[in-house]
Amino acid sequence: WYEFGYKSTLGIFIGRLNRADKGKPIEHPRSMLDIPGSCLGTLPPVRQAELFLVLSRFDFRPSRIDVKLDDYEKKLSPQKAYRAWKDRNIAGFQWHVWHSSGKIYDQCGETLELGRRGKNGAGKFIRIYDKEIESKGLIKSARLELELTDTKACDLWDVLLTVQPDTWVQILLGFLRSSVVLCIVTGK
Repeated sequence: WYEFGYKSTLGIFIGRLNRADKGKPIEHPRSMLDIPGSCLGTLPPVRQAELFLVLSRFDFRPSRIDVKLDDYEKKLSPQKAYRAWKDRNIAGFQWHVWHSSGKIYDQCGETLELGRRGKNGAGKFIRIYDKEIESKGLIKSARLELELTDTKACDLWDVLLTVQPDTWVQILLGFLRSSVVLCIVTGK
């Protein structure tokens, strides 16, 4: 996809696309910046905020933002979330996929995916799985991953640019909570 690109030893990738799919020049070349969370996490939040402000001065708009939450107490499991989905106690998603994922010893992991990715999606996609099984015991948690794309990613970006970095965790938790609505359906 990207004709020109650079990947740092930290995993940061910068790429530029100069031609459309059929080889014709395009009026406004697109660029891509991929900063892995492991790399971004090495910066204190104040420095991350400075980086985001610099990017915004170049009219940077994200096409995707990924957020992960590790539940080390495992209060939320893929099985509980799937039961809630089957009982219609989860709102906000029309599509789901339930599948096996990972294996440790004789135990197989399971994953619940809510929403669609790509052009047919609604801009939010959630994955819930047992990270302990997926990581072969290295990370003992249940993991919830949220992918925000297009306008939903830009909405989060705009909020992060306008608030203090010490509020980011609460903002991200709010985006996670608003993306999945757990409810009790009474049939009334």
